[in-house]
Amino acid sequence: MSLVNLGLVSGVLIVIADIPYALNAWKRKTHPHRTTWFIIFLINSINLANQGASGAKNSLLFFVGAVIITFIVFLVSLFRGVGGLAKLDIFVLVAAAAGLFLWWLLDSPLASIVIDVFISAFAILPTFIKAYHRPKSETKITWLIGAISTALAAISVGKLDFALLVIPLYATIQQASLFTLIEVRERQLS
Repeated sequence: MSLVNLGLVSGVLIVIADIPYALNAWKRKTHPHRTTWFIIFLINSINLANQGASGAKNSLLFFVGAVIITFIVFLVSLFRGVGGLAKLDIFVLVAAAAGLFLWWLLDSPLASIVIDVFISAFAILPTFIKAYHRPKSETKITWLIGAISTALAAISVGKLDFALLVIPLYATIQQASLFTLIEVRERQLS
């Protein structure tokens, strides 16, 4: 499979991954964390611009898909989600704002990419904590397909380039870890 096709498949897969999540959220089977999905949408939008500025081609298709679907899940979370005003949510939003300020201050695509990974690590915390306590409040398949999608996006880069690889590799680890956490906790609680 060509690198262009891998990039296209990763973009399609990230959309496919979040469709069951959005549908389950609408049906109130999944409870998306508003803070997490707002920041993930914001970061995906910034990453789309950063990756384009850094010369991404094939893996850029992943980010286009990610921006579209995370916006949809964020919108659904406004009506069917949880969280938003707890101390952890406020901390995560402040950390994200600090990261965005640093990105603006440093005015560098590479610095922005590293800061985005930092922000993503904070943004996903509320979802990890919620999944630990209530694993059935998440759509497990979304995180598995997301991990596969981000791994394909990393492969589609086609070269060892830190600026282009760090985000998809981090996202692969993050999503695979969340899938594993949900799987383990479901078994422990059943």
